[in-house]
Amino acid sequence: MLAGLAGRAVAPADWHVTLCFLGALPPEPLEALQASAGQIDASAFALSFGHLEYWREARVLAATAAWVPQPARALADALRALACSVGITPDPRALRPHVTLMRAVPAQAWRDFGARAGHAGAVGPVDMDRAVAGRAAMGQDVLGGLTLQAREFRLAETREPSGRPAVPLRYRTLVRWPLRP
Repeated sequence: MLAGLAGRAVAPADWHVTLCFLGALPPEPLEALQASAGQIDASAFALSFGHLEYWREARVLAATAAWVPQPARALADALRALACSVGITPDPRALRPHVTLMRAVPAQAWRDFGARAGHAGAVGPVDMDRAVAGRAAMGQDVLGGLTLQAREFRLAETREPSGRPAVPLRYRTLVRWPLRP
């Protein structure tokens, strides 16, 4: 579906949904978070991603969820509260589940993609000049629907290859915890 779109594709092995963004952390609060997160009692859930959004400022193409199930909100809230309790200040933005599919996507490439998708009978992109906060979206016809099952949650770190900006970011799982079925 995205073949031929300029930018760097994120490998499916690196697809994830950030429930609580923590940023760079010193070892002490990170260890406290790891020791306590396993005590969170949360249910498994599914997230369905029905739209593509282009975030112009970040030059990112993301699949976005129109609806957030209660177990996802509850887990994100519990993680945010836990982070605060161990002295970490998490990103204050509300949970807005998305999966980054591509990075470094030029705006013109997005417009061209939207034009091609529109000719194929799919929903075209929102006019870039009218897009709220530099975002433009395409409907489910383009994405075809993507559902991710959350059966566990993880603490992961971003691994940026030093000196090699063309290499995609990688994520390394530090710890994982199961969710209740």
